[in-house]
Amino acid sequence: MNTKNKNTVSRRTALTSSLRWGTAALMAAAVGLFARRKQLRRENTCIDPKGRVGCRNCSLLQECSLPRGLSVKQFLDRENEKRNS
Repeated sequence: MNTKNKNTVSRRTALTSSLRWGTAALMAAAVGLFARRKQLRRENTCIDPKGRVGCRNCSLLQECSLPRGLSVKQFLDRENEKRNS
């Protein structure tokens, strides 16, 4: 007759199970972090593609990574350096 209870779990089984769930949790966390980073780094689209308002007055200029926005930021930086000199 078997004296062990069917509900008891061996140490090896418990360790294997906890490692498996721990690995799954780490993978889920990594996927979440990568998705968040991608969302934060997503390139913004120009809210004024035809240039009616202009990049100088755009509310997204500081975070803009589009070529036109970068050139406007460089131009404004040079203008500020000339004024301060």
